[in-house]
Amino acid sequence: MVGAASTAERVHAAAIHVLRLVRARDEADGLSPARLSLLSVLVFAGPATVKALAEAEGISSPSATSLVNGLEAAGLARRSRNAHDGRAVDVAVTAKGRAAFERARRRRLAQLTTLLEALPAGELEALERATDVLLRLRRV
Repeated sequence: MVGAASTAERVHAAAIHVLRLVRARDEADGLSPARLSLLSVLVFAGPATVKALAEAEGISSPSATSLVNGLEAAGLARRSRNAHDGRAVDVAVTAKGRAAFERARRRRLAQLTTLLEALPAGELEALERATDVLLRLRRV
């Protein structure tokens, strides 16, 4: 019998294993998984404070500060004063950071595409339907 708890466990495990598999090459650009994840937030959500980045990533502010420091030192992100609060600092992705993120994303997608192309058509179709279900969960 299929249950929500056992399905949740299997989806969780599968997602982790697939992500580990496709992120293996991320460090080719010197991007740790944590740095790449933070860049992703900046690319898709736009500039944010360190506090907001920490909240988005589920990490402490000191950890986010350390990641931002590394991104900034590599020229992948930059800090600037917040236009609405002179005490606050925003972090934004640079053109170099966006390019590094896109390269890593393309590598991941290419590897995942290769894996998916090896599936029989019926399994690929089933995975497409399951993906639709997973994406709907984001909106629940």
